[in-house]
Amino acid sequence: IYCAVCVLVYFYIDKNKNRPLNRMAVFAVLFSAVAARVFFALQDYCFTYDISCFKAGGSYANVLGFKNLYGGDFFLDYPPGYMYILALANGIIHLLGLDINGVGATFVVKLPAMIADFAIAWLVYRFALKRGFEKTKAFFVSAVFLFMPAVVFNSSVWGQIESWYVFFILLALCLAAENKTVFAAVSYGVAFITKPQAIMFGPLFLFYVIRRKSLKEFFKAVGAGL
Repeated sequence: IYCAVCVLVYFYIDKNKNRPLNRMAVFAVLFSAVAARVFFALQDYCFTYDISCFKAGGSYANVLGFKNLYGGDFFLDYPPGYMYILALANGIIHLLGLDINGVGATFVVKLPAMIADFAIAWLVYRFALKRGFEKTKAFFVSAVFLFMPAVVFNSSVWGQIESWYVFFILLALCLAAENKTVFAAVSYGVAFITKPQAIMFGPLFLFYVIRRKSLKEFFKAVGAGL
């Protein structure tokens, strides 16, 4: 159903492609995307197991400090990249005096991934413009991502962090497309220390560097990534 709606909207935009991007329409789309996420995130529903781990991880990071974080006898399966985010979320929870087991605290833990949704949409919009899309179609492509049911569910309902590290994966791809090897490697490195699943994209970036056919570029990329 969602795909069908997107196709219909695309044909409508294509038929009226001479019209400039309507600012009110942009505002309405962004407001709707924010409202939908806030609504779902404030429901008493999430993937309880991971959300509980996120809350505990943020608390451990602030109480023990990062030097001692991975030496404890408690369960912690996330690399340090996202622990900084969870530590910040935990600080906000305590600053606002929220019940750690309440909906408000869960909302704060979900918030970084929801923010990352919009960061990805912005990245998609900018990349589409650079690839010759007119503004209306570029915004349409980013809106397709923002309202994709799986994306909305993953960050604002289920409370997972995929959008956060995927942003850095996509940023690395955009930088690679502009031959900014070192910056692409750094962005990929941030993604990897945020969630190990980023390793799936490792061969893609390795192939990109090899295609550059420059030993200097190869060592610069690997060094920057490390």
